[in-house]
Amino acid sequence: MSSETNVVKVAANLTLACLVSGLVIAGVYSITAPEAARQKELAKTQAMQELVKEADQFAPIAGKTGWFEAKKGGKVLATVLPSESKGYGGPIKLLVAVTPEGKVHDFKVLGHNETPGLGDNIKKPKFKDQFPGKALAQLNVVKQPVADGSAIEAITGATISSKALTVAVREAVEAVAAAKTSATPDHVAGTQPITDPERLQVLRELIPAATGFHTVVGKTAWVAVEKGDQLLAYVLPAESQGYGGVMRLAVAVSTDGKVLAAKTMAHKETIRRADEALAPAYLQNFVGLSLSDLAGGKSVDAIAGATVTSKAVLACVTKALGDVNDYQSGVKG
Repeated sequence: MSSETNVVKVAANLTLACLVSGLVIAGVYSITAPEAARQKELAKTQAMQELVKEADQFAPIAGKTGWFEAKKGGKVLATVLPSESKGYGGPIKLLVAVTPEGKVHDFKVLGHNETPGLGDNIKKPKFKDQFPGKALAQLNVVKQPVADGSAIEAITGATISSKALTVAVREAVEAVAAAKTSATPDHVAGTQPITDPERLQVLRELIPAATGFHTVVGKTAWVAVEKGDQLLAYVLPAESQGYGGVMRLAVAVSTDGKVLAAKTMAHKETIRRADEALAPAYLQNFVGLSLSDLAGGKSVDAIAGATVTSKAVLACVTKALGDVNDYQSGVKG
């Protein structure tokens, strides 16, 4: 057999071996790849579950790669997202959970190359437990202990690692705040959601169609009422002098300056007929009226035998309408 024939045979055998090997590798990959992907997703979910133990769901956030909302019963407990910064030995990779109020819920170190016995202490509870509950302004590293917990105490001998991890956490908190601001309607910017159960109950009784309630910047005791992402109304307290003393109503005024609802919150009226003037059925008569309506002659008849109380109710409603008109004029101006 010629040398040329041997070369052809060897080449053919090598080609066949490569083909078979390729088919085997492809076959193995097709079998193992889905399982590897499943395991990767499982590991990610387990890491998030460690961060937000109360959560029963982790929903991906549209347009944000690697971001998830940790929820329990549909309520958002935290935003979970990846973060990274350069440490002493290289990148420090984290998974950070940030509360809806913009505070650190927890974090998990996913990878690092920090010095054993020094920088790798960033994973240990003594350092890590300083972060939960801290807001952006408190995420600064100091070398000396801080009694009031207003900063992060660095690990002795590992200041660079301490600062790098804190930077990664800070950037995660800042990213969540920036995303929230960009997605937040103007009237919600700089406000806080109403969370007090008793107050929420009153607000929901007043405006059952509302989907959210927030504080109003610069207006103590006022509440901005939302439906979806639209500002629907303001709820504010209004006081006037009744027959027996000061009475207080909660009045809901729509953004177009009309009464949506009113509720008696406190009074010192003693006359039996006064009860009728403070009841929901009477207050309902004001719904749909604006300040110009009242100034133009539209009125609600006083309750017989409770004229003073009726006039006090009218004064409360008129004041609330005027206050909202003035506020909106100032905002627009």
